[in-house]
Amino acid sequence: MSKKASQHLVQRPIPFATYASDGGENDTWYVYLLSSQDCTAFKAGFSCNPLQRIHSFNRRYYERFNLNQSLLLRVDTERQARVIESEIKMLLAASRFACPEWVSIDAGGDTEWFSAVEFSDAAAQLRLLAMDDPQRISTVDDYIRDQLQRMSGAFEFWASDYALRLQNDMESASLGYQRTVTTEPLRDWLDAYRFFVIPLFNGDAEMLSFVTASAKFSVPGRD
Repeated sequence: MSKKASQHLVQRPIPFATYASDGGENDTWYVYLLSSQDCTAFKAGFSCNPLQRIHSFNRRYYERFNLNQSLLLRVDTERQARVIESEIKMLLAASRFACPEWVSIDAGGDTEWFSAVEFSDAAAQLRLLAMDDPQRISTVDDYIRDQLQRMSGAFEFWASDYALRLQNDMESASLGYQRTVTTEPLRDWLDAYRFFVIPLFNGDAEMLSFVTASAKFSVPGRD
């Protein structure tokens, strides 16, 4: 199935958000410009949960996007976000770019990619809209770092539980049973916290070591 054949927008959930006090949800809306790391294209869109949205494009989003260059504009309503996104799409209509192959087929939004040469114009448009309140605009790097720091306790709880599940799964596999748990979710989120240099399990080196080691469990063809 091609990306265009996808009928529904799928937002891959943040696995540990359910452990956070607010569930990782946000009532604020954002217009985003996501610049690819290879400097070929960027994505324009809007979301009320930018972290979940960018994660839906690729689990290892921190390797695929230039997060320091990518921007977010905070707005009050979904309607405002839709209008701004439409204006940007009209401005850049002649510069549409093919959706990168590394984008998840379920992510949707494959028509809102544009040539990287137009990124500066799109960014200028966002900054112009934020002239009355410059704090409404931020880099995606700053936003995600703040989100991950805020949910670090929830992540530690989830990671500890997931690591235990992996260990039990490996023990079952050693007895001849088929593995049912993959290391990828734990490994990718641990790498995200490393990428943003956010410390984990402060004061509990043993647990950090256990979780890190669990993320390295591997069975050919699974991870």
